Amino acid sequence: MIGAGMVAAHHKIAWERCADTDLVAIADPDKARAVQRADEYMKVFANLTDLLENTSVDAIDIATPVETHAALVIQAAAAGKAVLCQKPLAPTAQDARDLLHALPSTARVMLHENWRWRPGYRALQARLAEASPPTTFDFQCSSAGLLPAPDGTYPALQRQPFLAKLDRLIVFELLGHHLDVLHCMFGDVQILAARTERRCQAVIGEDFATVEVRAGATRGRLTGSFTKRGALTRPMDRLSLDGEVVISDMVLDWRGHRQEWTFDAAYQQSYDACIAHFVNCLQNDAPFATPAAHGIQLLDWIAEIYQLAQENR
Repeated sequence: MIGAGMVAAHHKIAWERCADTDLVAIADPDKARAVQRADEYMKVFANLTDLLENTSVDAIDIATPVETHAALVIQAAAAGKAVLCQKPLAPTAQDARDLLHALPSTARVMLHENWRWRPGYRALQARLAEASPPTTFDFQCSSAGLLPAPDGTYPALQRQPFLAKLDRLIVFELLGHHLDVLHCMFGDVQILAARTERRCQAVIGEDFATVEVRAGATRGRLTGSFTKRGALTRPMDRLSLDGEVVISDMVLDWRGHRQEWTFDAAYQQSYDACIAHFVNCLQNDAPFATPAAHGIQLLDWIAEIYQLAQENR
């Protein structure tokens, strides 16, 4: 595993729960942080080069900042390792295209896009496969993370301080997940219109966005907000199909079928399922649900949203 930041804890648990695998090493420039993540049987390194030179591994799991992804993916693939890379694959779609062009033809690279692996969406997708596709959707992801707490701090920035410095915020960092969910459930995505706003002065990027989307035969609106009063401080989803709310937070309720999950369990389960899929595909020489090329597609959609929002502004 490369990277020992916040999400690394969830990657680590997922690897430990995955049958027939061993997580043997972790690398991070902050070796003290890597040591905190590591168990006594894991080796700790400062970088990928040292890890490759001193361990025998089959796969590399990259959970580092986006600007480091391309170099790490290329290095790991050149060493003959299968690669799982956190989203986004690269800062821009062109960067992602350059990355894929630099890979050997035999490279096995999967994008770690875990939102689609949340249990509510997996359960809904299974039921959608047995029904006619809905005509419309309304997809909302809201939090109060960029509303000030009583002490003047912002919960989202306490949890992820880097968000304050992103010039592309809610679309790039969050709504890409939801575009992937729409693609997974309904089919090819087309961006029709978009609007973005910055409502919190503690960040430099947009913290509100609304996007008109067609996914397959289904059309609707995707909305994201970090400043919704009354919402929780962590982003939560609400998905309606043909006017009926089917997913609200961690509850699926559709056509007589109801399931409920706790947030923490569902959040970890999305990592578990994503990494289990990666391992299963390697073991069975099967295609990934989210190959590296899918990372380019996601970045193209994100770029189109920003372009349309700029034209609208």
